[in-house]
Amino acid sequence: MTTKTIQEVIEQLNDYMEVSTTLAFTSRKKYGKIIRLFLLSHGLKFTIHDINKFITERNKKRDCYNYKYAFQYFLTSIGKKELYDQVKGVKKKPRKKVFKHIPKDTVQKMLNMMPAKYRYMALIQYKTGCRFIEAATIRAENIDFNLSPDLIYITLGGGLTKVKGNKGRKVRMPNKYGIYLKQFMLRPYGYLFLDPKFENYDEQRFFNAIETYKRYYNEELTKVGNYYGFEGFSSHYLRHLFADEYMSHKGTIESLKLVMGHANIDTTLQYVSVGEEAADRTIKAMD
Repeated sequence: MTTKTIQEVIEQLNDYMEVSTTLAFTSRKKYGKIIRLFLLSHGLKFTIHDINKFITERNKKRDCYNYKYAFQYFLTSIGKKELYDQVKGVKKKPRKKVFKHIPKDTVQKMLNMMPAKYRYMALIQYKTGCRFIEAATIRAENIDFNLSPDLIYITLGGGLTKVKGNKGRKVRMPNKYGIYLKQFMLRPYGYLFLDPKFENYDEQRFFNAIETYKRYYNEELTKVGNYYGFEGFSSHYLRHLFADEYMSHKGTIESLKLVMGHANIDTTLQYVSVGEEAADRTIKAMD
């Protein structure tokens, strides 16, 4: 290991995460950034004490969430997996879940308050349940208006689109929303919502730019949510709303798992967040 440069070790980590894991693109870049910072601070000759001290110091700055996981992939990639058992990771206090059911007409009013460049991306998330990175990187060539008379099919993954775990899938939305999507399809190819210059970015620059875009996007969603009294309204909230609406229209948890791109059904169950509220309404209606 000492014969390699820090850059070579980082590249080795990136290659490992891309080939040997199902991590999302953003997670891979985040973990790579964490390890780069550690190596620049401590060099290639480090001890387990150095790792634990680094994580503890970052915890004081309240930005250490998932740092332990970064070291799990890093230590495995350099052949020192056994050291991971000694890593004393610390996490921020988990945020209390605040996902509540929002009536459809209220959601529509909320989305209408969004700036146009974010509004229709939010609509896609709400109607398909796709993740932020999946919605942001939808390309014109990935949209099929002709496969069904009633539905629009959008292919996620493949080429320049980004999906978690590199596993592509198709999502659907009602055909009536095609008129909005076509407003962004000035060319038969390219990103719908991202500036064309994104296509020429290398992976690192793309990651930095998309994280900035996501921050502004979520800030606008939060403003709208606060206006209507829904704390924590964000792109992730839209996925929960989709899951709740899907299940309320007699969808099955097994099919929802496929639609949302989950590897484990336990993850899908976490998205059906209005079960207790629905039970309350049903019992009241029965009385």
